[in-house]
Order: sequence, then C-alpha cells, then structure tokens
Amino acid sequence: MRELYRLHAFPDNLFMIDDKGRNNLFLEKKAAMIVQGSWFIGNGAISMDDSTVDVVKFPSFKEGKADDSAIVYGFGNGDFHISTKAYYDEKKRNACIKFFKYLTSEEAGNLIVNSSGSISNIKSVYRDKISDILLKGDALRENSKELVGPPDSYVERTAWDNMMIKNFPDMLKGNKAGFKADEIIPYDYIYKMALKKADSMCWITYPYSTSFNDIYGAKIIYNRDTFKPIGLMVMIIKKKYVESMYSDLSIESYNSIAILSEDRDTIVKSKDTEDRILFLIDKLTNKAKNYFVDNDSKSLISYVDIDQPQWRIIYCIPVKELYSEINELRITIILLVIISILVLSILSSFTAIDILNPIN
Repeated sequence: MRELYRLHAFPDNLFMIDDKGRNNLFLEKKAAMIVQGSWFIGNGAISMDDSTVDVVKFPSFKEGKADDSAIVYGFGNGDFHISTKAYYDEKKRNACIKFFKYLTSEEAGNLIVNSSGSISNIKSVYRDKISDILLKGDALRENSKELVGPPDSYVERTAWDNMMIKNFPDMLKGNKAGFKADEIIPYDYIYKMALKKADSMCWITYPYSTSFNDIYGAKIIYNRDTFKPIGLMVMIIKKKYVESMYSDLSIESYNSIAILSEDRDTIVKSKDTEDRILFLIDKLTNKAKNYFVDNDSKSLISYVDIDQPQWRIIYCIPVKELYSEINELRITIILLVIISILVLSILSSFTAIDILNPIN
C-alpha cells in the first residue's frame, strides 16, 4: 500500500475524500480499480451489464501462509438488529419483528439478489438474470481453497476506526515504520497462552522480562473453513493507562489497591506498599471467603474476581482506619452519657434542696 501511494496510485485528495466520493471516482471511470464487495454490484453502483469491469481476488504476499487461490470473503449485509428502546416497547417490537420477517422472506430475498450482487441463504431464492460479472465473482468463490475473512470482521468496529483507520495516513506517508511482532510483544508467549483459550479473548502479562511490561489482550484468529489458526490479534494496553484510572483517588486509597491478572501476576500496585501487598496477596490463595483480617498487618483484606477479564482486584484497609469513625462515634456517645449523668445529677441536687428547704 505504501509503495502504491509513493507511485501516486491514489488521488491527491486521498485523505479528504469520503466513501461516496471514492465510489464515484470508479463509477465515473476516473479510477482504474477499487476494493469493494458484491454489494457494489447492482442498483446505485456497478451495473450487472457493465462489460468494462472485471473482478479479481485481492493480491496476496508470496511468503504468506494462505493458499494462492484464497480470497477475502465474508458476509456482512445479512445481519438485522433491533434497538433496546424498540425492543422494550411492545408496539415497536412487534413492528420490528414483522419487518424482520419480511426482510428474511422469499419475496425480499428475490428482490435483493436480482438488484445486487448479493446471494441468499434461502434455497427458493434465485436470480432471474445471470451476468458475466456475477459469474466471475461466483467462480472466484467456488475455486478458492481458502476463504479469509476481512480484517474488520475480527476487530471491534470502534477499535478499527480509531486505531487502524486513524493511523493509516501516517503509515502510507512513512511516518510509522513497519515492525516485527516480536519487537513490540512477547509473541511466542502470548500465542501459546492464547491457544489455551481457544476462541476466547485472554488477558496476559509477561512476567519474565521488563522489556514487555504492558497488558496484552489476545485472541487466536482461525480459518473459518478449516478452523486452523491463521493469526493472532493482540491489543496492547499500557499499564500506566490502567493506573491512571485510579489517579483521582486519595493517596491512602490508591496505596491500598492491587490488581492481579488471571495468572496472578501484578498489573497494578502501589510502589510504596509493594512488599506488603505482595505478602497479603499470597494469603488470599487459601481463603474461602473474599475477605479476611490479616493479623500481621492488622488490616482488612477484601477482593473481587472479575469474569472477563479474569482479574482479581484487591483492597487493603487498616483496621484502625476502618474503625476510626466507629471509635469516634463511641467516644462521642460516652462523652454524651457522662455529660448527661452530670447534668441530671446537678438537677437532682437542686430539686432535692428545693424539697428539703420548706421542711427544714
């Protein structure tokens, strides 16, 4: 991509153009090629009868692991969703369900496949007319030994837009150089740990070197047909970012917090209380309840385990500090009782004198 950018394969206003402008360049024959899917064939896009357009598979790296016949292939237009607000409104929910049933009906299926390059999973739906461009696309799919999902089908949309797309201009300009995975992450270790989780996301810390001291969210990417591992997706979270979430707490509270990873490696801890926290963490492993009083440090230790990610958050508070308000209240009550007794005693004395004076 960077080489194509260097050779001026893209328009000068590349970083300013929107989706519609990009599509129009191709439709108006001002661009020689475009990366698009079958949804770009039909009404409002490429005509099914356009003989000037060909369909080819996305170029692949010679040293890549995919088969030479592999194509980028995936479904993305067949998902229908209902908002939470509409779902909890009975009238709107029923209307949405009725509309969904129509969208997935044979009638709607025939309308979609005969006006675009889309295909349907309804057996009774078929195309009235077959064009060369559709046949070429079908042939690529049928002759492919490996179907590879598009990158944005493996990455959450917000992360894709804010991290991948946002940094793409800098990558094309050469402001961000390429790198090898093992230069920024402990790749082999993360890959081994992620394999144990199969298709689930796992959160990993690397305890064997100070060079890699971040938090890694990792997930194995599998071939959707053979289910064999074909890649590793890793999200890097700086430990300082996690620690910054506690920056608004008081110094006393921050110094009492520790966060452990699934493997019980320390993610967040106070430097001032490192030894004490680590000492108390060891005691947690044999406790049935999620709290206990540590007699050595005279502190109450409590913790909570999070399901996803499987972290353990620990909080330590000295018993003296915990009981400080109770002790203050107790002293206040005692003082009030003493004062009340003294006041009542004085009143009783005056009352007794008033009673005895007339008798005397």
